[in-house]
Amino acid sequence: RERVAIPGAADVSAEVDEFGLDEGYLTRARGWLDWLFEYWWRVEVSGIELIPDADRVLFVANTAGILPWDALMVAHAVERLHPSGRRPRPLVADWLATLPFSQSRLARMGAVRACAENAERLLLADQWVIAFPEGQKGALKPFRERYRLQRFARGGFVPLAARLRAAIVPVAVVGSEELYPILFEPRVLR
Repeated sequence: RERVAIPGAADVSAEVDEFGLDEGYLTRARGWLDWLFEYWWRVEVSGIELIPDADRVLFVANTAGILPWDALMVAHAVERLHPSGRRPRPLVADWLATLPFSQSRLARMGAVRACAENAERLLLADQWVIAFPEGQKGALKPFRERYRLQRFARGGFVPLAARLRAAIVPVAVVGSEELYPILFEPRVLR
């Protein structure tokens, strides 16, 4: 693969997909993701054998915490442990683009802006997709509400999966609620 010199992004590969996935960057990040998976969070996975080896799969997961570590670990677990070796594309919230360096790095590792249009494009391209239908409400719920699903945000991912004949795989992420506990809901002082 040819390298391209881009100001401010010297390590970007020449081949980046339409959503920003950079295979070279992801390859280099896998060692760090392996370390997080095995040693930092000691991820345990059960039921991986139940994931169908279908062209289109929509994983529907709960979420917690400000940063999308759960999205990265679910994608990494499926890639590492499922016989297909496929890496699902997590859908992440728009506001992550406002955090320094996060959006570009997440996109380079396969994350895509969360919206029904992107989910549809990915599924039509026979990609596996991870959706977090609780959206921001799930990520920002107070600690006292941990492991209680919040009302799903708009987006209609389940009807989309049905229309495109994608397999729907429910995912329960346990443990991430304690990663970034939100002890109170901040209010704007007036």
